[in-house]
Amino acid sequence: MLKIEIEFEDLDERLTGFNMGHMTFHGNIGTVTSKNKTPSQAMMILLSISELLSGLRRLTLTKSTQYEFIGADSSFIVYFDKLKNGKISVRSQGQEIIRSDAKNILTSVFRDVNAFLSDVLPNLPKDDLGRKSLLYSLPKYEAFLKEISPNE
Repeated sequence: MLKIEIEFEDLDERLTGFNMGHMTFHGNIGTVTSKNKTPSQAMMILLSISELLSGLRRLTLTKSTQYEFIGADSSFIVYFDKLKNGKISVRSQGQEIIRSDAKNILTSVFRDVNAFLSDVLPNLPKDDLGRKSLLYSLPKYEAFLKEISPNE
């Protein structure tokens, strides 16, 4: 199962949609992180989450065979390769992290994003651009998951 840890870089910083943070992707084959890199691979974490959700939807709903997630304002890259057997391979920095059923990958991403955002979204200012981006992409992703797994 894919597990994504999402965190802010500076917990004392005033919360906005542009705060920098990190993602760590754990799979059954390996782990990759944006943390502790030179140069820094910190990303605007909330905008990156929106991009990740949108990119995975595009990968699944189109004929594309690859989605290249690049953290907003970062050089951190994770590749999602759609395989012919209904699986997705997740890789970064020259190593595969996990290869699993697409549904498992897509559901895991949503679970981990929601866990992180459960404390964050209520504390973002109502007019924040990062908040608005998330409130646009989250329901679209959730509806998309229901379309591919209608009985769950």
